[in-house]
Amino acid sequence: SQAYLRGAITNTETGTSHYYIARYELTEAQHRALTGDCAGAFGPRDSFAKGDLSWFDAVALTQAYSEWLLQNAPEAMPTDGERRGFVRLPTEPEWEYAVRGGARIDPSLFPGRRCFATGGLEDYAHFQSGGRAADRLRPVGLRQPNPLGLFDVYGNAEELMLEPFRLNAVGRRHGQVGGLVTRGGAIDAEAAQIYTAQRREYPMFNARTGRALAGAFFGMRPVIASHIVAEDSFDAIRDGWVRAAESGLGSADDN
Repeated sequence: SQAYLRGAITNTETGTSHYYIARYELTEAQHRALTGDCAGAFGPRDSFAKGDLSWFDAVALTQAYSEWLLQNAPEAMPTDGERRGFVRLPTEPEWEYAVRGGARIDPSLFPGRRCFATGGLEDYAHFQSGGRAADRLRPVGLRQPNPLGLFDVYGNAEELMLEPFRLNAVGRRHGQVGGLVTRGGAIDAEAAQIYTAQRREYPMFNARTGRALAGAFFGMRPVIASHIVAEDSFDAIRDGWVRAAESGLGSADDN
């Protein structure tokens, strides 16, 4: 179904909105830094995509990253008026818009099954092919990027999304909310299982252990976004909604 997307940060020169998304999947080195595991030397293995994350692990990592930045380097975070950015997992529309190539891809190619018009999947992704077993993640950035310069959007780690799984039914959201969502396919997926619109649901918890489910190839690609309503504009927005509702204008989907 069609989704609407607006970034949290406004470009004052063009008036367009945008958000920031990581060029690479989270690496072992970044995970070590965020969890305070910096005593040992960093080596080649630290350039690999980080896996074995649960959804809760991923959210905790974005919390740790946001808090460190806001406490130690707040000027590094983008701002929009009094609103300051923070790090979180991407929503599905944010992820898919970026993976498709955003505004940098030819609009005729944007709806395509994959983000590239030439070459094969092997030029862009680590995935299971030629009968080779895929038993571990690979270093990030070894394959070609998509039109926005994002690496490993297909294969390697399957990337955790912020919101829970929802079904679409006849062009609208199905009412039931489910488990966690990953996008992009993983290194153990075959080529036919990897395409831009592919999404997969998993349970939030492992039924056998009773613990949060952490998939061997569950990884993440964070975004920088912001809250929407600044305190000084809340009353004006609320009053606008009330006027629209009383006049019969607008839709419940616009709230």
